[in-house]
Amino acid sequence: MNEEMSAEHQTIFQNVKSSYNYNKQRAGMSMENEYEGEASTSANPPPPNSANEIVSIAKALEELLPLLTDNEEQVVLRAVQMIAFVAKKDSSSSHRFTIGSINNIAIIQALNNLFIKRDLPIEISLEILSTFYHILAYNEGLNLFLKFLQSFPSDQSKLLDRLLSHLQQPNLPVMGKYQGCHKNAILILHSLMACTDPYKTAIIDVLRKKGTVTLILKSTCLDLLLTKDKLFAITVDIIKILCEHDNSQKITFINNQGLEMLIYILAHSNYDNLLLRGLILLKSIAHLDETLVVKGGVFKVLGRFLHAQDSRIRKNVLELIRDISHVPISSVESNDVLIGLMELLSGQDLVHIQLSIDSLSNLVANNQHNKSFFLSNHGLSIISKLIYNTTYNPNRMTVQAQLEQIEERAFAIIRNLSGNYDKAENVLSFIMHDEVYTNLMLHHLFNPRPAILRQILKTLMSTSKNPTNYDTFARANYIDCGDGPSTFPGFISCLIHILKICVTTSTTMDNIEGVSINELIYSTISTLANLIECRDLYDQVTTLLLNPKNCIDNESGLRMILPSAVMMVCDDKCKAPTLQVLAELAKDERIATILGNHVPFIEIIKKMSNGTGITSLFADSCYRRVVSGTGYKNDQFYQMDQGGSKGCYYYPQQPPPPNYPYNEGNRMQFGESEYYQQGPSTSYNYPHDQTIDSGFNTSIFDSTTSSDPYQSHETGTFQMETLQSTLPSMPTTQPNASSTFHPPVADNQKGTDKPFTFKQL
Repeated sequence: MNEEMSAEHQTIFQNVKSSYNYNKQRAGMSMENEYEGEASTSANPPPPNSANEIVSIAKALEELLPLLTDNEEQVVLRAVQMIAFVAKKDSSSSHRFTIGSINNIAIIQALNNLFIKRDLPIEISLEILSTFYHILAYNEGLNLFLKFLQSFPSDQSKLLDRLLSHLQQPNLPVMGKYQGCHKNAILILHSLMACTDPYKTAIIDVLRKKGTVTLILKSTCLDLLLTKDKLFAITVDIIKILCEHDNSQKITFINNQGLEMLIYILAHSNYDNLLLRGLILLKSIAHLDETLVVKGGVFKVLGRFLHAQDSRIRKNVLELIRDISHVPISSVESNDVLIGLMELLSGQDLVHIQLSIDSLSNLVANNQHNKSFFLSNHGLSIISKLIYNTTYNPNRMTVQAQLEQIEERAFAIIRNLSGNYDKAENVLSFIMHDEVYTNLMLHHLFNPRPAILRQILKTLMSTSKNPTNYDTFARANYIDCGDGPSTFPGFISCLIHILKICVTTSTTMDNIEGVSINELIYSTISTLANLIECRDLYDQVTTLLLNPKNCIDNESGLRMILPSAVMMVCDDKCKAPTLQVLAELAKDERIATILGNHVPFIEIIKKMSNGTGITSLFADSCYRRVVSGTGYKNDQFYQMDQGGSKGCYYYPQQPPPPNYPYNEGNRMQFGESEYYQQGPSTSYNYPHDQTIDSGFNTSIFDSTTSSDPYQSHETGTFQMETLQSTLPSMPTTQPNASSTFHPPVADNQKGTDKPFTFKQL
């Protein structure tokens, strides 16, 4: 090669080599060996170690610039190779964060002017691309390159066009050199798009306008690139950056079979970095059209990632599943995912538990197959243990908000399983006859938190319709399983006290941490309306309501029982069940006397009795009993003959009330307690950033259908910091679905009774 060059050219090249001082003792290889690809027998040469040496090299590089426009290709190639060699050494690990030898913008401009020539030989293009990549690999070089792009916008556009042209050439016959150009073009684009300099935004915008996503997808050969996982991971990351916060780019990605490519990657690749970036990109696409992602069959490939060693992969796949879990899915696609989510509930990572329970609550809602699969794999026992572990977590105070979110979703799963399902009666039987779960419900009724309270009250409203559950409701107290008071008051006492808290709170606010107070009142009063059909429970309710501690004094000092106070503050949706309760309670002469002394109340129900509908019927019945002062002697009880508590009685069923739609009010803080974001919907049909209110056309008296006009599909995205918490260890053996888990009760908790006090909401 040297013989083909002029003496002048050879002198210039020799000056560059002398300036860099690469001899065999220091470098371990000559520049000729570097160019010819011969292996070095020693370590890479150290970078220049003095300012004078750097200046000397910079001057020598400037002498090479005129050679880049020489007519002889061999001269041009040799000049580019020498610049590339210097750039490579500047980007070495020992020199990456210091001043480089290439510190003149004119060098980059000269190389770019040569690079954008359309008839440039592939060998020269490859050397220029290699030089650009190495310049971008260290801080000073990156800053110099970005300065060039900002200073010469037209040159920037031509450079990007040339880079994009090399993305389309990975499979041409001269595989080695063309693939080298393709690889370096990908690396250069990624370096420019992923840097921390704000100017990257302008570069990304230009690349979007040039259709980079389409070019990459049309030139991508999956079978080839999957053999080069590292490069493919960078390619996917480029697409991810282009699609971020830009729905038009996501649509372009979808229209060019990008979604199919991603699912193929997730199904066939084992390279963690590629899988991680693919999952992040898929999450971004799901935010645009989650239904399309689900229809693409993504659930078939996600199950295996729930057991990945890389926690980042597990977290991202859990977030993806949560984001798409509300979309209807075919029967068997979600089986592996359901198993993986249920196994993660027994783990120690609170973030993973939170994301898993969010997804499960959506997957089992309104999906008969998922409900059956969940129950057949010991789902009730798993949920019961989870609630037990979070309720009695020794570190609860430090992670209370996260644990409450988990509990709210866990109770929501139980509520979904107990309605609109052919095995709902089995679930309801578990709820009311499993001692541990019953105690857990009472624990949270005794220490109420709004979101959790909403789920439990809705569940109790369903269970209260079945007379076989009256025995459980009738028990006066329960033994606590944890470190709290040794006994809890029974359900009736808790419901009465919750009703009082809601009534007194409703005078100052409409919502408690995003939960409607009227919704809580409705669930509570509807449950009481169902329970007082039993004579024993009727007596309990009456006794508790007559207790002065449970009464409310109005502004004039007149004492009111709770249901009449509810009538004065509740919205129209609560009036029908409240009047039903009052009509039954008025059979007690003591209650009737108290109600009769409350003139505003009498005027209200008298006016309502003149209307039509079930509410008017209840108002009329209550008014007549209060005015006449009649008691039990004028009303007929019918003894039950279908089980339940011995000696209980029930009243004949009344006609069903109409549907009451409900619109949730504004979210407000709840007293002095810590605010936490509400959990996602228990219905899977709605996205996490949308609230849809929907009234159910059902009856509060129907024993088989839901009766909650407040039933809604509100959703919310959980955003949690990564928190580790050691939960109490539980038995590792899986019990049968019908079995129950009975944690031990400490001896010092037995037989000791502590005062019944609620944590103020």
